[in-house]
Amino acid sequence: MKASGTHLLAEFDNCESRLLGDVEQLSSVLERSIAGAGLSLVSSHSHLYEPVGITLVCIISESHVVLHTFPEAQHVSVDIFTCAGASEKTAALLSLLERELTADRKRTIEVQRGELLEVKEANTVSLCQHDGMSISIPFEKKIYSGRSEYQQIEVLRSAHFGKMLVVDNSLSFYETDSERYRQEICKPFRGSAIDSLLLVGCATLKLSSFLDTIGAKELSFWEQDPEVFSVIREFFPTLHQELTADGARSYQEQVVSDKSSVELQHDAAIIDISLHPAAFTCENREVYLRDLLASISASVKPGGRICIRCGSAYASETVELLRRILDSSFSDVSFWSAQVPVSAGDTVFASAVVEKSWEK
Repeated sequence: MKASGTHLLAEFDNCESRLLGDVEQLSSVLERSIAGAGLSLVSSHSHLYEPVGITLVCIISESHVVLHTFPEAQHVSVDIFTCAGASEKTAALLSLLERELTADRKRTIEVQRGELLEVKEANTVSLCQHDGMSISIPFEKKIYSGRSEYQQIEVLRSAHFGKMLVVDNSLSFYETDSERYRQEICKPFRGSAIDSLLLVGCATLKLSSFLDTIGAKELSFWEQDPEVFSVIREFFPTLHQELTADGARSYQEQVVSDKSSVELQHDAAIIDISLHPAAFTCENREVYLRDLLASISASVKPGGRICIRCGSAYASETVELLRRILDSSFSDVSFWSAQVPVSAGDTVFASAVVEKSWEK
């Protein structure tokens, strides 16, 4: 499970005093509200203070809910923490509690927990860059928000970046031009004849203009989450049409977990995925990345080159992990850094050549 979640703190005023001093009734209200919000109760614990006041703790499968009452002030303090992806249920629970406790005023603060720790602001998304770094971007409208089997997927509209695809607080790509990103991730392929290209991760879809330049006739797009394909088709139709409109070019989409069925042997691969795959697998991260790169290597011809966006230069642990993997199983390995938009500090890229054999 990814180390992240939504922590909602609320203060309810002018509640029913008798309810706030009755452990049995308060427990019934909280357990009923938890069920109504679609959350799962595990256990309940309470303490009645002298002369008044109750602390009620419910352990839920998603984390916990705590109520602390002040009957003499008709006040309730609410603490709700849920793991990643349960923000809509958290909001539903808060609304149910507000109604059940007859509060006529509430104040709330939402805190993003885990890899990113910050108080959430309205119409602002904080993009987790890992290793303590993040970037906040204001947006005008949330166009889509949904939860796939693996992760939270959102489409936001920004005045500066256009539509943005955000997956678990990580920016996958945005509509407006990203020429610097294209220059850097395509640098190893300049002057190369590439007829068949493998794109891994939806961020690579920003490379459509590069595809026209190199004239690739066969193109495969791999993504970890099948729901991402549907979101791209619906909310980024122009981008999707650029990939599919060329009748002379073969194009196919493949879910990473089903990658063994890809029969094309590509001349090259460009990889831009989450290097923190906790949402997709419980495997050790190094094992996961070695297996993923082994599968990519098996789909690229010997002597073909791959290029990887490794993430922020601040993520030294991730960069060193990729260096070990690439040095052990590829040749002509190189790393470089460059400043690209929407990144905390420099971004690290890596390039390597596929060998005939792969050692996991």
